[in-house]
Amino acid sequence: MTGESGSAREAPGPAYCGWDDAELASVAKIFSPDAFNVAFVHGGQEWSRTTTPEQERLYRELLHHGADLVLGAHPHMLQGMEAADGKLIAYSLGNFLFPGMEGTPGGEDSIILRLGIYDGKIRYVQSFPVRLRGRMVRRASSEEARRELLEQIRAVNAEPKSSTEGWQKLAREAL
Repeated sequence: MTGESGSAREAPGPAYCGWDDAELASVAKIFSPDAFNVAFVHGGQEWSRTTTPEQERLYRELLHHGADLVLGAHPHMLQGMEAADGKLIAYSLGNFLFPGMEGTPGGEDSIILRLGIYDGKIRYVQSFPVRLRGRMVRRASSEEARRELLEQIRAVNAEPKSSTEGWQKLAREAL
């Protein structure tokens, strides 16, 4: 795999692998048409709520090559979701278990997703806003905190990432 890894840098940056067609085809061999296939990607721009074009291309290509669900991590921030044809991309779920984020705006915010899967397709998505407190993850305790986190997710999802209307439908319904 080619690309730049944020872990080798001293400054925040992308942890992204620019996969070529051969590498994507090799990943596709792992996915089974008889299973629900999940790809977990450590990538994207650190400390950004905005996805990168490379990140979007790779995650969409993973769907095209057989993934049913693509979950992202690395940015330390919540990023948007896209849905199409019963498949879902969650670009970044934020921080879940990453102590030391106190005082970092958005660094303690995350979501837990509950998916209803039937006949190989995602039928529903529920989002549960959570906050990291030291070494503990707690569901947002007040209605105001839950609303605030869900508004952050909605704001990130507000920009269309595709001209295909279905990409946004499932994600919006989940919220």
